[in-house]
Amino acid sequence: MVKPTNTTKSKGGIIMRNVNKTLVLLMALVFVVGMTGLVAAAGPNESYVYQDGDHNSVDQDLWGQSNVASVNQNGFNNAIRQKTKGSDNVLYTFQWGNNNQSIQFTNNDWNESVVYQDGNRNWAKTRQTAQSNVATIIQDDGNDNAAFINQTAYNNDASISQNGDGNSGTITQLSQDNTAILSQIGNNNSADITQY
Repeated sequence: MVKPTNTTKSKGGIIMRNVNKTLVLLMALVFVVGMTGLVAAAGPNESYVYQDGDHNSVDQDLWGQSNVASVNQNGFNNAIRQKTKGSDNVLYTFQWGNNNQSIQFTNNDWNESVVYQDGNRNWAKTRQTAQSNVATIIQDDGNDNAAFINQTAYNNDASISQNGDGNSGTITQLSQDNTAILSQIGNNNSADITQY
């Protein structure tokens, strides 16, 4: 597990710490909580985080409807955790570099989760609960990558694409009318798709 030295923490739009060239824009009704934080209304909110460097971490919780959260990390040993509770939310993760981690959770209906990682030995996990959610994980140009998508409920869509050696992909969908697409190019890849 990556042990980051720099962190951006957000809960319902609250930024707890913001360091190392981190640009955070929260476009919503905001007010100041102390010297280091912002609180956004319970949606719709937009959060854009950019981190350039190594050992960074982003931790965001979004509540309500029609929220958009996007995190862009460029460097090594970075970590992202994003979680939404509400409907019509969109989570984006973009990581460039090696040994990066991404975890995304969506709860309730009509949510979308997208993870893109470019580099070696990256790790991504997405979990969605409720109906009509869409999840995509793309890991490109790397070895020893792993991607996991777990969806429960109806009419879900999942897609994993990996380009490199020693990759592992898992899609688990537990319900009806689900769609899973997994594409792996390279050597020593493994795939596990379960649909009920």
